[in-house]
Amino acid sequence: MKRRIMLFKFKKILEQKEESNFFNWWGVFLQQV
Repeated sequence: MKRRIMLFKFKKILEQKEESNFFNWWGVFLQQV
């Protein structure tokens, strides 16, 4: 379920194409892994 939410956020960010938000999300993702 957690992974599903991550994929949803990742897809949403890709659709928005906002680099700043992408890198912020990626940083949080790396911290969780």
